[in-house]
Amino acid sequence: MEAIRTKSVYVVLLSDRASERTQKQIKDKCAFYQIKLFENLPEEVFTNIKGKTISAFGIDNQKMASKIVRDEKR
Repeated sequence: MEAIRTKSVYVVLLSDRASERTQKQIKDKCAFYQIKLFENLPEEVFTNIKGKTISAFGIDNQKMASKIVRDEKR
């Protein structure tokens, strides 16, 4: 959440397994701070990242974020 508030991420990826509360918090923050959000991604994308399962993560590399957004538009 701090990364969204400080706009240090360009894109946020949100798991389909995130709790309703987490989904709402992240959606609201991304909308307010105008951060691109990709929702309902399969749980497999988030498993074993940094050795644990997480429900969301942000991309802080601008080139990578641009490629993700560009590929999504295809």
